Amino acid sequence: MTQIQRQKISAKASQFTESVIREMTRVALQYDAVNLAQGFPDFPCPSELKQAAYQAIEADINQYAITWGDKAFREAIVC
Repeated sequence: MTQIQRQKISAKASQFTESVIREMTRVALQYDAVNLAQGFPDFPCPSELKQAAYQAIEADINQYAITWGDKAFREAIVC
């Protein structure tokens, strides 16, 4: 954004930074990684994942994870 464009918005709005989700999307694209920051998978959902989702719904596990994600999930996908 140029200085002239920045002057056209309010002082408060000019302090906003880009979202973490957009940055993670850029990084995922850069490294050809699975983008876990957004819900745009480009592959079919494995049946095991569908079953896990059904079980979570039945168990009333229905809240967004904390920003850095669920600990068990992070540990399961670490290399």
